[in-house]
Amino acid sequence: MIKLDDGRDLVITEGSDEPRSIGSVTALLYRNLDVGDFEMGLSFARDGFVTDAVLQENGKVKVTTTSAGSGSYRQEYYICIGKASLNLCDAGLE
Repeated sequence: MIKLDDGRDLVITEGSDEPRSIGSVTALLYRNLDVGDFEMGLSFARDGFVTDAVLQENGKVKVTTTSAGSGSYRQEYYICIGKASLNLCDAGLE
């Protein structure tokens, strides 16, 4: 769980019942996770398993996956969180 600067909570998970090596990532945004006040969600495909999710200085959340194969390739995804939006975006500032 990542606590955002505005007090909202972002939960990053791998899809349940999926293989660990491939599947989906889900980002769930809550106004208040303690009471289950869900706001919106986002799902996207992944190749590998989630190894890290970090709030960046620019307000974006960087999600890192690592492949399960012998190369242990890493991939980074960036999630932009607006007042009424949640979407994948690039690493640069918007």
